[in-house]
Amino acid sequence: MLEIPQSESYKASFADDFVLLSLPPGKTPILYVYWNIGVKDPGTWEKANRESKLQDLPPAHSAIYAPAIEPTLQTGIEALASSALAFEVL
Repeated sequence: MLEIPQSESYKASFADDFVLLSLPPGKTPILYVYWNIGVKDPGTWEKANRESKLQDLPPAHSAIYAPAIEPTLQTGIEALASSALAFEVL
């Protein structure tokens, strides 16, 4: 049997039903990955953290949510590509 390393991320309400998609009734569970990649501008995050105002940063699905394109896009591409290549080797 193929051993797949697993890790638990911190608890948060990402997508409540996401895990159900990997558990089809009466069938073999489907492997999946849920990415946790920071998307806030580092300067904005550091300032809010210094001022104890992290709760004021707009969350995902907010009308004013605006992820920093870089380094978010590059980080996501590198994470996805390296994971796909590593999985292919298994």
